[in-house]
Amino acid sequence: MMCTKSLLSEIEVVRREMNDQYKHHAVITPELLELSVKLDKLLNQLQSPTLLCSQLLCNCKV
Repeated sequence: MMCTKSLLSEIEVVRREMNDQYKHHAVITPELLELSVKLDKLLNQLQSPTLLCSQLLCNCKV
């Protein structure tokens, strides 16, 4: 399980990748779909009640 900071960072990375891919290929490609699924999973994790958000538990380097 990721902590909030690292999860938010990963969400931003995937979101940027999706935007970049769509700028280059203005159609839905298998790669774009894969990124979309990955982003959905990350966003679901963010909403999870088991997310480690305590700073005492978080050793993020973000």
